[in-house]
Amino acid sequence: MATVKVIAAIARSISTEDRSRFRVWHAQNIPSAMTLYAVTGVEEAKALIDRLILEDLEDESIKSNAFGLEELETDGYHEWQNEMGQDIAEIMDDEEA
Repeated sequence: MATVKVIAAIARSISTEDRSRFRVWHAQNIPSAMTLYAVTGVEEAKALIDRLILEDLEDESIKSNAFGLEELETDGYHEWQNEMGQDIAEIMDDEEA
C-alpha cells in the first residue's frame, strides 16, 4: 500500500512540473471539446487568442467560439484574473476600446 502512495505522489509531482503555468482554452461550435495551448504568460495568451479569433473568422464552418486563460494553482487550473478581477476577455475588450 505504501508503494502505491509513493508512486501516486511521484506521478502528481511530475505531472505538475510538466504543466505550463498558463494555458489558453479555445472552444469552437459550442458545445464542443476545448483545445488547450500552453503559453508563457498574459501577453503571449493575448497574441494567441487574437490569432485564433482571426482564424475562426475565416472558417465559415465555425458558428461560435469562446476563449479563456487559466493559471495553474496548487489545486489545479483556474480561470486567470488580474489584480482588478478582470479575466483575459475583459482585458482584451478594454484594450480595443
